[in-house]
Amino acid sequence: CETTSQWQRALVLLAAMDLAILELDIISCTSAISACEKGSSWQITLALLHAMVQAMLEPDAISYNSTIAACEKSAEWQMAIVLLAAMELTALESDTISYHSAISACERCVNWQKALELLAAMGKIVVKPNTASYSSAISACEKCAQWQSAPALLAVMGESLLK
Repeated sequence: CETTSQWQRALVLLAAMDLAILELDIISCTSAISACEKGSSWQITLALLHAMVQAMLEPDAISYNSTIAACEKSAEWQMAIVLLAAMELTALESDTISYHSAISACERCVNWQKALELLAAMGKIVVKPNTASYSSAISACEKCAQWQSAPALLAVMGESLLK
């Protein structure tokens, strides 16, 4: 269901597991979250993430990354940032995917300041920004007519990628 973006079918299967008294696990819940992410259903991915916690299942980085990516696709930058912070509160390590999705959500909402903040935060922790992260931040600046930031970002990107 995940690869064909049939998120509704994934939710039906997940509900059927619950009704059949089959044990829900992290893999089945994360698969449903990922399927919903592909369908850009950020509210449902968030509800599933919450349901995992209520069921005493500990969401993993993949669960969070898929939910953040769903927020990105729906331009829900504030929720993407809340989820990124929640990962750190639960002692899960955010990664390049986590930050890139949050930066892209900011780009979609033309929030160039927050995109740059997230990019800078990546440099302060162990997560190394990649080309896509820099491109999204540069694009956010471009969409807001903040072209002055682009040359500096390109220079930092070049230095970072050469290391």
